Amino acid sequence: MSSFINSIFFSGVSGFLTSWIGLFIGILSSSFMKSKERRFKGTVLGLLGDFTLGIVCFDLLPDAFEAGRVLK
Repeated sequence: MSSFINSIFFSGVSGFLTSWIGLFIGILSSSFMKSKERRFKGTVLGLLGDFTLGIVCFDLLPDAFEAGRVLK
């Protein structure tokens, strides 16, 4: 049981750190963009949001459903 809790804890901490690192990379890249137009930043933000949604829907959710035996 202890190894199971350790693996859950490690997964949670690594996910937390990865999300913060991604956030800081996004903040730094948006602050150094030469084009400060609002429309350009909105387009880039929408594109990145679409990539994130695609990864969640087509990569993470099927694996989660299979691991949890939700869909048989």
